[in-house]
Amino acid sequence: MPMKEQESSTKRRASGFSLPELLVSMALALIALLVIGSVVLTNDRFQRATIGTSDAQTTGSLALYAIERDARMAGYGLANSNALGCSPIQYYYSAGGAGCGAECYSRPANAASALPDLGFAPVVIENGAAGAPDAVTFAFANPRGRVIPGTLKEDMSQPSAELRMEEITGFGVNELIVAFQPGVGCALMQVTQIQGASAQRLLHDAGGGIPYNPDADSSLFPTFTKGALVFNLGRPIVRRYDVANAQLRIVDYFSYASPTALPTFNTGAEVLYDQIVDLQAEYGKDTDNDQVVDTWDNVTPAPGSADWLQILAIRVGVLARSRDEARPEGGACRATTVLPAWEGGDFALPGGVPSCFKYRVFETVIPLRNMIWRES
Repeated sequence: MPMKEQESSTKRRASGFSLPELLVSMALALIALLVIGSVVLTNDRFQRATIGTSDAQTTGSLALYAIERDARMAGYGLANSNALGCSPIQYYYSAGGAGCGAECYSRPANAASALPDLGFAPVVIENGAAGAPDAVTFAFANPRGRVIPGTLKEDMSQPSAELRMEEITGFGVNELIVAFQPGVGCALMQVTQIQGASAQRLLHDAGGGIPYNPDADSSLFPTFTKGALVFNLGRPIVRRYDVANAQLRIVDYFSYASPTALPTFNTGAEVLYDQIVDLQAEYGKDTDNDQVVDTWDNVTPAPGSADWLQILAIRVGVLARSRDEARPEGGACRATTVLPAWEGGDFALPGGVPSCFKYRVFETVIPLRNMIWRES
């Protein structure tokens, strides 16, 4: 081969890809990137949907379980036909013991009290305005011994006077009790001493380390007379559930540092579960006294009303939301296009529908067994 032809061939081989070859290669690479990107985006969308649904399933189930657990115990030691619905319970709380003024009294003694109202009832539903989430409070006694109420055998001479009982079996020192009498109301006290034998007295003295009893000289508590009932709450459980900022919260009014410690009165809410956007509840009422629920509503009976005896169950609906929004397809949210519903009606969604979030509904009917088996 001549030298010139050999040099020309060598140059062509050393020049690399031609322009058409480069363009074809770039086109193939771009197509591959588009395919890979589409696969990644599709996978991410399905992953978000799967994880979001799983999160809603888990948190919704746990939220409903927590509420149901307390609902099943509601009314234990409280479901007495005579005292049921007494509200508000008169109580006093001072972390340092006696020596506090009117600010340490609840209503009705202090009409401007910042302390929450507590009722002598197994469950109280606070209906949210205009479809807003409800709040539900459950209460039950937790005594070491006695469950049935005792009876005063003599009048109290003053609010701080000892309680002279027919008998005192089952009451314990440092347990909380509630005295009740029609026309007088109900008051919470802390037992500080028990005098047995022939005395049969429960003392509720004031002093340091006794946060629930006011000073004797300035007590605003009512005075009870012979025949008043005295309920042994022991270490009571009173819990309020509500929803705020897409979180299920709980207020444990009586919190315990240890199994033997006195309860600390607490009004601070703690977050139980995130992504819970609604809580709705209704009473199940037996309006014709045949032991069968025939009416469901969220109307709380008036304090002391006989209508409290009609409440035999509650039904609860919880709405859980996915953690992440589903990315809009074509610019429109289609994850939820109709309002989620439960047996009591439609839930109200933050922002309405359509929504980019996915929702799961959890609901149940809970018999209030302590109301069904209550003492007449």
